[in-house]
Amino acid sequence: MAKYSLFLLLLITGCASTTNLSQSGGYSYYGIDFREYTEKGFQFTPEKPSGSYESIGIVEVTFEPEVREVSITTYNTKGELGILKGKDKTFVVQKAFLPSGVKYYAVEKIDIDKSIKEVYKLANEWGANAIVNFSISTNTSTNYIIKESVSVNGFAIKK
Repeated sequence: MAKYSLFLLLLITGCASTTNLSQSGGYSYYGIDFREYTEKGFQFTPEKPSGSYESIGIVEVTFEPEVREVSITTYNTKGELGILKGKDKTFVVQKAFLPSGVKYYAVEKIDIDKSIKEVYKLANEWGANAIVNFSISTNTSTNYIIKESVSVNGFAIKK
């Protein structure tokens, strides 16, 4: 059951650098490509560890989006939920109805791939060559604006 839960989570979570395998007919398919890590001798798996291994540690990275206040001109140009490109980030423009009045914000889009790279970097620095019990979870908060965060975690081991 856990395998299917992770698969469904991976299937429904989208980010800028996942592979979009869309086809006509209204279906969209997404995947996260781990080949970059496999080529480096590193493994990500939702499975429990098997065989002999050295325990390294539990790793978790949570990506919290940057939120910037923007002008009404930016909002009017991009529109509600319009995309605003930063230097190396992508933002979604939103209107917030606050008790003090209306304000406009650009909220950074979550990037699962960046979070996976950070978990890999941390585990690799510790000497691990695999993350087992790997999982990804997302959280959406709606306090005047919509913010999504992503957590990537697992158990770092050395095989």
